[in-house]
Amino acid sequence: MGLYLSGDILNKNNPKKLTKVFTEKEYAYRSFFENSPNGNLIFDHQGNLLYSNKAAINMLSPKDKDLLNKNFNLFENLAISPKLSELIEDKGEYQTEINVDEEFIKSYFPYSPISFKEKYLEVRITQQRSSGSPDDFFFVQLRDITEEKQKLDNLKENEILFRSIVENSHEGIFMVDDQYKFVYANDQLSEILNTPKEEIIGEDFRKFVDEDYVEDVAEKYKKRQRGEKVPPRYFIEVKKRGGERRRVELSSTATTKLKGGVKTIAQILDVTDKTEIQRKLNESIEIFNKISDQTFMTILILQDNEIKYSNRNFGSGIGYSKEEIKNWTFRNFIEIIHPKDRDFVLEQARKKQKGLDGTVNHYSFRVIKKDGSIAWQEIYSKSITYDQNPADLIMMIDITEKKESENQLIESEKKFRRIFEAIPDLFFLISEDLTVLDYQGKEEQLYISPEEFLGKKLTNFFSGELNKKVKNAVATTLKTKKARIVEYGLNFDGEMRFFEARLLYYDKNQVAIFIREITHRKRAVNMIKEEYEKLKELDQIRKDLISRVSHELKTPIMSISGALEMLLNLHKDNFQKDQIELLHIIIKNNERLESLIRNLLDVIRIENQRISIAKKNHNINTLIKEVSEEMKIFLKQRRINLSFDLEKDLILPLDKIRIEQVFINLLSNAIKNTPPNGRVIIKTQTKENRCVIVFQDTGIGLTEKEKDKIFTKFGKIERHGEGLEYLDIRGSGLGLYISKQIILLHNGEIEVDSKGRHKGTKFIIKLPLEKSN
Repeated sequence: MGLYLSGDILNKNNPKKLTKVFTEKEYAYRSFFENSPNGNLIFDHQGNLLYSNKAAINMLSPKDKDLLNKNFNLFENLAISPKLSELIEDKGEYQTEINVDEEFIKSYFPYSPISFKEKYLEVRITQQRSSGSPDDFFFVQLRDITEEKQKLDNLKENEILFRSIVENSHEGIFMVDDQYKFVYANDQLSEILNTPKEEIIGEDFRKFVDEDYVEDVAEKYKKRQRGEKVPPRYFIEVKKRGGERRRVELSSTATTKLKGGVKTIAQILDVTDKTEIQRKLNESIEIFNKISDQTFMTILILQDNEIKYSNRNFGSGIGYSKEEIKNWTFRNFIEIIHPKDRDFVLEQARKKQKGLDGTVNHYSFRVIKKDGSIAWQEIYSKSITYDQNPADLIMMIDITEKKESENQLIESEKKFRRIFEAIPDLFFLISEDLTVLDYQGKEEQLYISPEEFLGKKLTNFFSGELNKKVKNAVATTLKTKKARIVEYGLNFDGEMRFFEARLLYYDKNQVAIFIREITHRKRAVNMIKEEYEKLKELDQIRKDLISRVSHELKTPIMSISGALEMLLNLHKDNFQKDQIELLHIIIKNNERLESLIRNLLDVIRIENQRISIAKKNHNINTLIKEVSEEMKIFLKQRRINLSFDLEKDLILPLDKIRIEQVFINLLSNAIKNTPPNGRVIIKTQTKENRCVIVFQDTGIGLTEKEKDKIFTKFGKIERHGEGLEYLDIRGSGLGLYISKQIILLHNGEIEVDSKGRHKGTKFIIKLPLEKSN
């Protein structure tokens, strides 16, 4: 409750009390008390009013001048505690505030007119004692603090408002002293740094700044403290708890109006996400510009009939340079559009720029190039927002070649149709369920009339087996999208005729079928098959004849060979020299005949797949040495130098007799085809888990044509001419053929290499190194 007081200047009805209160000296202060701007009141020890000046009356009740006669009491009317003496004794004085308002007036002065401004008074009370009086009195001073109170209330409201703004700001706001220590931080700063406010206050601001920025921030801080000019805003990075760095925008100001020296008030705004967004936006713009400049399209943005953006392709497709079009307006662009297309393009551009409905996003139009020729442009456009206003995004591509290709395609289609119509084949278009959709062909070629099969299924006209074949072929063609061929026969008036159907993928559920009659071809093929079977029979007769002849010749040849050996061994002395030479000639030719018969028998075995091998582990180098020893006499006769380059301990599974046969053939060939004083070298080595055997000579060599022939059956190479007298041309041409087959039976390879005539020959054998069990 507030209080309202009124009073008189002097209590003239009580002169004795005044005499006690005021001494003669005190009267000298009357004028001071009367004219003081503060209200001065004197109460006796019982709280009764003894004195009040004008200021007190005006403060308490300007309309009531007779406070003394109203029995105005300190304890009752001013609501001062009766224990005032004790309160004053504790502190020397008692001080409080009172609010003079309407409620107080109604309670204590109902007789006083209510016409006032609410006010606040500061009350200060001291206890005094006058000379010569045993009783104390209370001296009360009143001071009008209404204006101060209002200013203080306004200040508090402003402080509340300021604190609300600061605490709810999206920026981190803080204050640091001249030692970089935090003296204030709002909640947003705590969130940005991920650190509780109580852990921020008192900490050094530099602790939260990234090391790369500390020196720069400290320098700016010192300059601002000294009053020097510093950028109002700049960017730094701060460290969150946990080590994460955040990019912030910092602004600050220094003030000397606060207690405790110079303070810096600053705010930081976390722009990490904004920076990242801006970076990505810049990247997107850069990528867009690069794509835009590298694309084959012309890209334009039209707004208010102005070209706001164009890429580097603008103009190049119509013969204008970048320099020529850099100052073009939309009107210049419209002028190059073909007159027949201009109105339509203008109308579309107008609607797009205004964001209206009823537009066409994709169309083509003609433009007039710089040289006067016509070019076709295909346009894709749409309404967009550019700089917060509607605009038309246009993408154009030159389709002149495409248009020309389309025209050519139309012409090609016409030609194709003419050719198609001229093809003698029957054409049918079949659906996935085998319904006949269309056909092309002469009616005399048809099995039944078109009225009977169009719109109906093929399965209605064929037998079960043929239906199954057709169904499978159509399904497979649709699935694989690959062409298929089906052959079938139909009975026409008792005559079997044959047809070939070519199925082509036409659409996702349609197949095109071209049918032609192949009766004559079928008969020719059957005739060829019959002739082929006859040839096979003749070939088998040939094989059987060779086999029988070889076996039949083998017995008398062996008898002749035995008889000749007996003649030479038992009756040599009975023959003359020239007779003995004739016997040796017969023996050599007999041996050749034996070799030929053996080779013929091997060929027969190979062709009938009756040749077999028995593998055992053998040292390949040992076999080479043994074969070379057997051929020693021939080497000597031909004056051939034989050398070896053999890798040690090459053991592998092989058929000893058959491999020796191969080695004899290769070494014999080298001797026969190398001139006197020539060289033959045999090498062995391991390479990639295989044994490699090389027979290399310095002989006649091979041409490319001869290399292709040398491993074939009866692939004997005839070479004659000057300088080739040394060649031994005897042989059947079966040795290398048999040798290759033997190597293949060992899962190996044999090949020949020669740089050409008179450059020698190299036979290379490769056998697997796995050992047999």
